[in-house]
Amino acid sequence: MPDLITQCTGDPLEIRAHWEQCKICIPQIHLLCAPLLGNSKLNEDGSRSTVRLSLSARITCFRKALESVIVKRDSGELMTLAGHRRMVTELGGIPPDRLLYNLANELGIDWQNFACRMPDKSLIAKAAFRRAGGRGTPRELVSCGWQRARR
Repeated sequence: MPDLITQCTGDPLEIRAHWEQCKICIPQIHLLCAPLLGNSKLNEDGSRSTVRLSLSARITCFRKALESVIVKRDSGELMTLAGHRRMVTELGGIPPDRLLYNLANELGIDWQNFACRMPDKSLIAKAAFRRAGGRGTPRELVSCGWQRARR
């Protein structure tokens, strides 16, 4: 799939038309995020070990999946992608986080579910939790259930 960031140098209407035509050839989110799960490698002694991507490779993979959600404008795929966000890193502050939050705002997703999928103690999780009207911390939302954390 071409990189949206490098494609966005021309006329916006032209770019939008190009991506509307390519919409059918964009893979589903779970296929784009499959490398985030890691791969098994068969060792010489017959055992298996997991091979993980580097952080920069995981961020690139996540960004490409986010670009496909931008093109499709599908809130279901956005929530699936939000579920894959923890596989990139448990830390907050990666470059696609702000874009992910803004896209969630634009598509009008359920902020309670979105906050549960974000890494603990990250700015994006705190912002989503506040947006959902919760008090306390996102960790309480997950451990105690939404209704109890909201009181």
